[in-house]
Amino acid sequence: MLVLACLAWLGSQANAETLIIVSADATVAKASRDDLHDLYLGKRSTLGGYAVSELVVRADGDAHDAFVKNHLGVTASQFKTCWKKMVFTGQGSYPVSCATDADVVERIKKDKNAIGYIDAASPHEGVKTVAIGEPDGGQPKR
Repeated sequence: MLVLACLAWLGSQANAETLIIVSADATVAKASRDDLHDLYLGKRSTLGGYAVSELVVRADGDAHDAFVKNHLGVTASQFKTCWKKMVFTGQGSYPVSCATDADVVERIKKDKNAIGYIDAASPHEGVKTVAIGEPDGGQPKR
């Protein structure tokens, strides 16, 4: 019985919907998975004409692992390695890491050019969600 309960919980975590959030004043309304891939892996700094100054991520854990896998097509380890290389070569700064979804929302509210992600079930008043389109079959590029 306990095993079934654990499997059900894990399944619900794997299928948890993620929201991409920006400032309420941001002009961006939608992005593709490729846009997110390039933005979160440091290959671009704009999203549909919206200049992104700060990437906000959840601290290492299930939420972060699911986001990088489902939206970026990489593992958490690959994500971290990518940013270590960028910092080492002077091409970027680590994304800001927050412990909770509430912390992510507060950080986004304070920086009109920040972007982050939270669980869809988390309260997110005062920020705007970005619709994620799937123009290339739904698979992020690798």
